Amino acid sequence: MNQTLSAVFARALENTSAYPFGRFEGRGIVICAGGPRYFICAYVLLHVLRDALGCTLPVQIWHIGTSELSPAMKSLLAGLGAEIVDAQPLLDRYPANIRNGWALKPFAVTHARFAEVLSLDADALPLTDPQIVFEWPEYKEHGALFWPDLVDLAAENPVWAAVGLPARREISFETGQFVVDKQRCWAALNLTIALNSESERLYQMIYGEKDSFLLAFLLYDQLFHRIGHRPLNFDSDLLQLTPSGTPFIHHRTFSKFSFTGPNRPVFGDALTPAVEGALQDLRANWTGIVFHPPFMSPAAQRMADQLAECGFIYQTSGAGARRLILERNFQVGTGRAEYEQHWAVIEQPEGLVLQFFSATRLAIELHPQGDGSWYGATSSALAFSARLIPEHAWQTIPFAGACRVSYPAAAWLIELCAAVNLNLDADATDIEALQAALHLINRTHDDLPEALADYLSRETGISPAWRSALAKMLPNLTAARDAQRQRTQRSAAPMDLLRPGFYDRDL
Repeated sequence: MNQTLSAVFARALENTSAYPFGRFEGRGIVICAGGPRYFICAYVLLHVLRDALGCTLPVQIWHIGTSELSPAMKSLLAGLGAEIVDAQPLLDRYPANIRNGWALKPFAVTHARFAEVLSLDADALPLTDPQIVFEWPEYKEHGALFWPDLVDLAAENPVWAAVGLPARREISFETGQFVVDKQRCWAALNLTIALNSESERLYQMIYGEKDSFLLAFLLYDQLFHRIGHRPLNFDSDLLQLTPSGTPFIHHRTFSKFSFTGPNRPVFGDALTPAVEGALQDLRANWTGIVFHPPFMSPAAQRMADQLAECGFIYQTSGAGARRLILERNFQVGTGRAEYEQHWAVIEQPEGLVLQFFSATRLAIELHPQGDGSWYGATSSALAFSARLIPEHAWQTIPFAGACRVSYPAAAWLIELCAAVNLNLDADATDIEALQAALHLINRTHDDLPEALADYLSRETGISPAWRSALAKMLPNLTAARDAQRQRTQRSAAPMDLLRPGFYDRDL
């Protein structure tokens, strides 16, 4: 295994391309925050950065795949000025294996649009405006600034031999926060990506991605500065310090912010009102659920667009009437209750159906009525009927069976095929255009090859030339999708705790 890893890293060193001048510019913050646990922390962090600390740096939030952040979650982060970046479509252009959240961090830092990056974990809470780090002499001199952990990488750890470095006891990195100038550190950052692409083996020897930065910078003999003060313990968390030894970042390693509360204290209490205000705001505007709507046909999507942001009166047989607003992010806004937290429109053989979802399941289905209202009932044992009436008409009127796959490709495929008219002879320009469009859709949808195969089997009016062209595209689309899926296939981190003998605690 040691020789294999060494060979992988040697090839990565040889194949690293030159720094791409013109691709990156400016300074910014990069945060990896997929899934509800880290989304909550990222939301609080953004609030604190903007409202309490006055930080004006642009921020990118990175995640892997559509399942990690729902439309509502993305909308809330974007509302705080963050740019949302899904790493999965980029893997076709910049190949890497990202099979866990740890491995995403070096990829995100390297490919974010900024030339100089402050990387913050979602649970790392700066106590002052963090953009000052770019002005510290330690960063300006070295082009890379890291913070130490409480533990050391042990000389007996087999990782040294695995990557071809002399064994030593080395202060471990704590990468909840670090700063890099990508132009000066380009090769080392790309080597860090290569290390984490071997995470299933590497993480047997190191804890997550944090010491992959240390190893890569040592392997490439890249300059860096490590803050000279070990972190302090605060309420089971880490308190990282400035070069002069003053508190700088409260890294909540063991006390992630809770959506339901209560929450552990923030160091110094100065930021407590901002944190509590952010959580209060989040509870008012998010259900706490990563909700992806079921597949919506073009007709269903058009109806959803008509219903979104309109006011309704919602009348049930059990609880009277109340005002309801269906938000564009498929949350129920005003009027949200236990059985009406999310919504969607689907198309079934009998027509369109408006669905309401509770926190765990499909709860209510409503059907359009001739008077402009929607009427139906619950699908649970606690049965009640419900009617949704447009607010303007209130005074004038006396997911079952749906595939819950996030963002299926069928609707896109149908629209694109209609645009080129598959009944006619295939034109080379149209073939090339359709192939390019399908290639892009294949990056962000899981089932395009299957949807295309099904389309070819069902549609009898496709011309022979078009059928042949589409059939030739199918294997390439399948291979590209499968390769991307393999690169993002999740695997459990082999090391859940610091392994005895692999790390030494600093005394």
